[in-house]
Amino acid sequence: MSAQPKTSGEGIALAARELVERHGAAGLTMQAVATAVGIRAPSLYKRYANRAAVLEAVGELTGKELGAAMGRAATPGKVRRSVKAMARACRDYARRRPASYELIGREKGAEAVRERFRQALLERVGEKRAAVYARAIEGFVRGMAGVGEEGDEAFESGVEAIVEGALGGAKG
Repeated sequence: MSAQPKTSGEGIALAARELVERHGAAGLTMQAVATAVGIRAPSLYKRYANRAAVLEAVGELTGKELGAAMGRAATPGKVRRSVKAMARACRDYARRRPASYELIGREKGAEAVRERFRQALLERVGEKRAAVYARAIEGFVRGMAGVGEEGDEAFESGVEAIVEGALGGAKG
């Protein structure tokens, strides 16, 4: 796969994400993004209508990256292990990129994360329960994302409780 040009949609989102990590979402400006990718701000408006659209693109990019990390964490055929590993992958990502992680609350990013959890649970618990528990675990992980290492035990216990609630005593 070749590198994306800095002025492609993905290139702009990557540059904007780095700015968000340095200055927070509130500190992101269209001028700073344009400068980071080597174009003038008016040119940036040809691709993104406004700052909110750039932040949405960062959230979507983050959700896709996080979804890929969750996929790598999963173990085929091992639902319980997979869901726990995917939850840890989310938390690890949030610790590495906290400002970007906050942006996945925007619908497309959070949807990508919930979909990974839903797919892992689907065969074992059915569509409705998979959707409910995917939302529960994504929300729990989001809530625990900013808690430091002192919260690791609580995180593991909470993930275990949600997985147990979803799967019950079933093996796997």
